[in-house]
Amino acid sequence: ISDTEIEFVPDQMEGYSPSIQIQALIKTFQNIAGEFRALAVKPDTAPISHHHTACIFSSVRQLHASPLPYPRFFFQSLQETKLKLSVSPHSRSAGIEQQPVSVKTSELLAIKVEGVIERS
Repeated sequence: ISDTEIEFVPDQMEGYSPSIQIQALIKTFQNIAGEFRALAVKPDTAPISHHHTACIFSSVRQLHASPLPYPRFFFQSLQETKLKLSVSPHSRSAGIEQQPVSVKTSELLAIKVEGVIERS
């Protein structure tokens, strides 16, 4: 009988329910602890043997296969986009509220729209 106890029991606050991604990661760690526990109870295992190495390799493979629960914006950056438009012709009256430009139905009027897009 081995005097080594191997167990993975995460400390969780009362009433806390981990997300599905965290639950999968906890399950992976519990599986790894189970493999080491099974290795520790084998009576014919030398202190360090190829069984230990195989157990470590298996642990690494399991961890590598488990998706890590990165936050949503871990690989993204939030950006702010500003559009500034300028329409020509515009009325010559000063002030915030500009008056409409009068055009007769028989006239043609070219409208020019210019804009700047800023991202930060």
